[in-house]
Amino acid sequence: MATVDLPAGYVDQIPATEQRRAIAQIVLTLSVLPRASLVVFQQAGEPLAVPRGRGDLSEPGEPVTFEDYEPLLSPVADS
Repeated sequence: MATVDLPAGYVDQIPATEQRRAIAQIVLTLSVLPRASLVVFQQAGEPLAVPRGRGDLSEPGEPVTFEDYEPLLSPVADS
């Protein structure tokens, strides 16, 4: 499992329309590493809910996976 600890306020600097893609990029990149099939996000050490590929939010501190963002890899994925 990989833990990504973002600085306080970091997510707020990313436009809401781009947050899902930004999180997806991190998860998909880390997923290729051995033993990083699960990714947990924190912000300033606190569990963070992140948008998943379907547009829903994870629970704060809930691990997300490659599969959560796989729909974004489709050539017909929405913007």
